[in-house]
Amino acid sequence: RYMSHNVKNNLKKSASLLLLCVLLIGALSSCSSTPYDYELSEYITIPDGWQNTQVTESEIEERLAEEILRVRSNASIATEITERAALAGDMVNISMVCYRSAEYGNADASPISELSDPDCTFIIGINKYPTELENAVIGHRATESFAVRLTLPGDFGLTELAYQTVVYEITLNTLTELQLPLYNDAFVSSVSSCETVAEYEEMLRGRVREEIIWEKILASCEVKGYPQKEYNTYEHNFINYYTGLASEAGQTLEEYIRRKFFMELSAFQAEAVEYAQENVKEELLLYSFVRAYGLELSDAEYSDGAEIYVEEYDMRSVAALERRFGIAFVRKSVQLDKVLTFIGEAVSTQTVGTE
Repeated sequence: RYMSHNVKNNLKKSASLLLLCVLLIGALSSCSSTPYDYELSEYITIPDGWQNTQVTESEIEERLAEEILRVRSNASIATEITERAALAGDMVNISMVCYRSAEYGNADASPISELSDPDCTFIIGINKYPTELENAVIGHRATESFAVRLTLPGDFGLTELAYQTVVYEITLNTLTELQLPLYNDAFVSSVSSCETVAEYEEMLRGRVREEIIWEKILASCEVKGYPQKEYNTYEHNFINYYTGLASEAGQTLEEYIRRKFFMELSAFQAEAVEYAQENVKEELLLYSFVRAYGLELSDAEYSDGAEIYVEEYDMRSVAALERRFGIAFVRKSVQLDKVLTFIGEAVSTQTVGTE
């Protein structure tokens, strides 16, 4: 559904920012009770011939595999490990202090504050940190301490540290193995209304096909301009969210961004602009389809659609779902689901082939 689709796209877009959480995405959504109350053709136009959008079988299979892995990963079992060394794919918690290589070993050497962290958790191999650093953890056991010397890449987010050789002093505090559940009929019945793997994959295949079609239509659109109200809402809330996190950490926004994401403030502001533009563009196209093809939600459709999310996110009720994510975001999610179904039916399945 749309909530999961939105999270996955944000993950692909920017691993550097913590746009990984549905709560955040919901919190940043437009809150207008009458969204985009404008003549939308002044901002965007539905592409001619969108019904002829081509989707290949290989695209569907690749996305299907990603979706199945995402669902299994969400249900993974975490087990703390003490009897073996770290492997790729393990989750580790480390303490690390970083020094410039030329100063390392000097009694009066000052750590590089942005690259030092007493409580850092990551999964080895997701490249949250330089590859050499993550790979250096492999082979070490919990409680072990070791040093890693590496040269930061030229595109490192903090420009004054690009190409610098540094030394990390690392202590591996805890080592956790993430075990994926077996992918079988019992598993799919526990995470969906399907009873068999075949039934589950047939359902998912239709869903990911709709997502791919939507993404291709969206990519082919050109935005003539961005409505200022919605654009400002996204950009403002994005920056305010991280400003709040910085305040909780007792840091300025610039300090927080540099330490948490190894990013200059100017790059962060560019991310905020891109985030606002991407969300407004998608919403402009969404409501263009709604108005052009009479796809407004009825009360019954909203209730039925929201109930699907209640089940998916293990909530007690629609009211609880709305409190958690916001009514506007839940409504937009259900509305986009209706549009995705519409375009999926309108685009001929005969366009699906191989590359």
